Amino acid sequence: MIIKHTYRLILTLLVITSSVQAQVDGFWVVTKVTVGSQEMTPVAKWIKLDHEIQTSGNGWLQHTTGTFVYDKERSTLTFHNNNEPNDEFGAFAVDKPGRDVMQWTRMEDGENVVVELKRAKGIPTSPSDEIHGLWALQKALKSDVDITSQYNPRNKYTMFIQWTHNYVINTGTDKIRGLWYVHAHKPEVRFLRTGHEAEVDTWEIHTSNTHDGKGLVLKGLSDNNKEIVLVFRHLDRFPEE
Repeated sequence: MIIKHTYRLILTLLVITSSVQAQVDGFWVVTKVTVGSQEMTPVAKWIKLDHEIQTSGNGWLQHTTGTFVYDKERSTLTFHNNNEPNDEFGAFAVDKPGRDVMQWTRMEDGENVVVELKRAKGIPTSPSDEIHGLWALQKALKSDVDITSQYNPRNKYTMFIQWTHNYVINTGTDKIRGLWYVHAHKPEVRFLRTGHEAEVDTWEIHTSNTHDGKGLVLKGLSDNNKEIVLVFRHLDRFPEE
C-alpha cells in the first residue's frame, strides 16, 4: 500500500512539474523590447524553451545555448548560458505564462526592461537572411532621376552577398570586394570596402517576393549615397562574362 501511494505521489509530482514547465516551454519570438522609454526590439529574435534547455538566435543564426529555471511560486525566469557570459541582472519577472503571449520584466542599470513575446511555429527570417545570394542591378535612381547608365553602363552589374559576410560587386568593368553586416535592431546593411574601411556605406533594406521572383531595394543612408536607390532582382546563376 505504501509503495502504491508513493508511486501515485511521484506520478502526481511529475504531472505538476510538467504542467508548470509547459507554461513557458515552447518556441517564442520577441515582438517588442523597451528599455526605459526607448524601444530597442532586436531583429527576428527568437528563443526556444524546452524542458529547462534554452536556445536562441536571430533569424537563421542560432548563437546562444544553455539552461533556464522557471520558478512558478515567484513567477520568475532565470537563464544560464553555455557559450556566452551570463549577464548580471538576474531573473526576469514573468507575466501571462502559458498563453500565446508572454512578458518579461526586470531592472537593468536603473532602467526598466520589458520584453514582449508571442508563440511561433518557425524561425523568423531577418534582413540578414533575406539579402543572401546573387543580385542583378535593374535600376539606379538619385533624387528620382534615373542614373542606371552611370551605375550599370554594360548591363552586367551584379552583387554577390555571401553567408561568410563577404561581398563581391561586379560592375562589368571592375570587381569590388569587402565585408557586410546588418544592424541588430534595424533593417540596415553596411558595406566596408576592402582598402577603404573608413568609408562605410549604409543602406536601408527592402525585400519582396512575388511571382516575378525575389526583389531587393537598397536606399542610401550615408552622406555619400543619400537619395540613391538601387533596385535588384535575384539570380540563380552567374551571368556570362
